[in-house]
Formats: sequence, structure tokens, C-alpha cells
Amino acid sequence: MADKKKRNMTKTKLYLDIALTIGYIVAMKPVLTGINLHEWLSLVLGGAVLIHIALNWKWVVAVTKRFFGKLARQARINYVLNIALFISFTLTMLSGIMISVNLNTASILG
Repeated sequence: MADKKKRNMTKTKLYLDIALTIGYIVAMKPVLTGINLHEWLSLVLGGAVLIHIALNWKWVVAVTKRFFGKLARQARINYVLNIALFISFTLTMLSGIMISVNLNTASILG
């Protein structure tokens, strides 16, 4: 039973990663979607990234605890890369929200 649950979780993570990749590619071409859909899709992607991190939280905690101890070099590289990507993504999202035509509070509220 635990093995089946683990396989289901792996499938869920794979499907989420595929959706994130496709969504990112589409969101990076606002010519395809228009600005309005580009902004909303990017906001949804931000939520999907948070879900991705939550699903992989055990890995994040485990690697964080062992980062300066005994840890495979590849895991350390992946960890640093993931942190850099998260910071970059967060800053991009925040700056996008700040300049947004559709997502800022003034246009949402009235």
C-alpha cells in the first residue's frame, strides 16, 4: 500500500512539473496570450510553484539539515540551484505584480 501511495505521489509531482514547464513556456510569450492572460497565468504559476515546494518539503528540510555536513555534491548543487531559482522567480513575480495592469489592487478594487 505504501509503495502504491509513493508511486501516486511521484506521478502527481511529474504531472505538476510538466504543467509548470508548459505554463512557464506559454507565460513567457505574452504575444501568444495577451497581457491579461499572461499576468493571470503567471500568478497561477506562482501558486503552483508553492505547491511544488510543499510536495517536496521533506527533501528541502533533509538537505537543509545536512547542507554543511555529509551530503552528495549533486544534492548540494541542486539545492543551491533551487534556492537561486526560487529567489529569481519570487523577485520576478513581485516586480511583475508591481507593474501589472490587471493584478494590482487599484485595478482589482475599482
